[in-house]
Amino acid sequence: MPAPASPGSFITLLFILLFLFVISTTIIAPLLDVKHTDRLPYIGGTLGVFFGTNLMRLNNIRH
Repeated sequence: MPAPASPGSFITLLFILLFLFVISTTIIAPLLDVKHTDRLPYIGGTLGVFFGTNLMRLNNIRH
């Protein structure tokens, strides 16, 4: 049986996701035209759902 992951690793994973989100919004958004920025919430929403479901799956596997 592998040892359960410590809560510290989960916190660092959240910080990495937040860091990637900030980078994507600060770097990718100015590169896109202003006309296309209304698509960013949809892209962020799909990425959020994707990462959220994967995090829940990882938590269910660990516990």
